[in-house]
Amino acid sequence: MTERFESRFKGFDKKELFFQCWLTPQADRTMVITHGLAEHSECYHDFALKMNEDKINVYAWDLAGHGRSSGKRGYIPNFNDYELDLRCFIDVIFKELGSDDKKIILFGHSMGGLITLMHLLNVETSRYVAACLSSPALGYSIEVSSIKDWLARFSNKWFPTLTLYNEIEYRDLTHIPEKLAEYENDSFRHDKICAAIYLGMMENFDFVFENAKSIQLPLIFQLAGHDRIVSTTKSKELFQAIASENKKLEVYAESYHEIFNDIEQDLCFKDLKTFLRTLK
Repeated sequence: MTERFESRFKGFDKKELFFQCWLTPQADRTMVITHGLAEHSECYHDFALKMNEDKINVYAWDLAGHGRSSGKRGYIPNFNDYELDLRCFIDVIFKELGSDDKKIILFGHSMGGLITLMHLLNVETSRYVAACLSSPALGYSIEVSSIKDWLARFSNKWFPTLTLYNEIEYRDLTHIPEKLAEYENDSFRHDKICAAIYLGMMENFDFVFENAKSIQLPLIFQLAGHDRIVSTTKSKELFQAIASENKKLEVYAESYHEIFNDIEQDLCFKDLKTFLRTLK
C-alpha cells in the first residue's frame, strides 16, 4: 500500500521548494523525478504508483517557479540554478529521509531530462544506479528564428524577469482527450518562459554533448516518434555518444512528447520496468 507525503526543502539559495513522495513497503530502490518546463510533481502521481508496484519509492520535486514551489512562474535567474537545487534535493533524500542505501535512480522528463544529464556531469555519480530519460530536451524540434534568438538575448540583458508564452501546445503532448482535459484544468501548469531558461538550455545542450563520453552510468532513453517539442534526432545522437556499457534506447513511433501519458504508455512502462529489473 502506498503512503504519500508532502514537504518542503531549501534550494541552494535558500528559496523554498516543494516536494512529495510515494512510499511503498519493502521498497529496495528510490527514484527521483525532475519534471519538465511548465509541469510539476503532481503530474507524476500515476507514474509513481506504477513504480511503487515494482517496490520503488518515488520522490518528485517542483522546480523553482513551478507548481507549489516559490518563485515567479517560468522564471529563473540562471538555468544552472535548477541543477544546484537538484543537488539540494538529493541531499535531503540521503540525509533526512534515510535513503542511504545508494540505490537511487534518477528520472527526468524533457527539460528535467536535460537537468538530470547536467547533474550527472557535475557531481560524483557513484551514489546512483541508473538514469532514465523521457523525451529529454537536447535540442528544439523546430528551428528558432534569428529574430527570436536576438530578442531573447536582449531581454535577458535588459529585462531578465520578463516571461513570455512558452509556445507549448497541449495538443502536441498527447493524443488522449482525457489527458488534454486534465492539462487544461490543471491550475499548477503554466505557459511561461523567461530568456534565461531558453538561453540556458541552449548553452547546456552544448555542454552535455561535449561531455557525453564521461557518462558511464546505466541509462535508458525513451523517446517520442512524433515529438513537436524537443528533437528526437538530437537525443539519438547523444545516446550514441554516451559511454555507458549498459544503455537502452526505445522510440515510440506513434507517441507525442509525453510518452508516459500517450497511446503507447503501457509499452513505455513495460520497457522502463524491464530495464530497471536488469540493474544490480
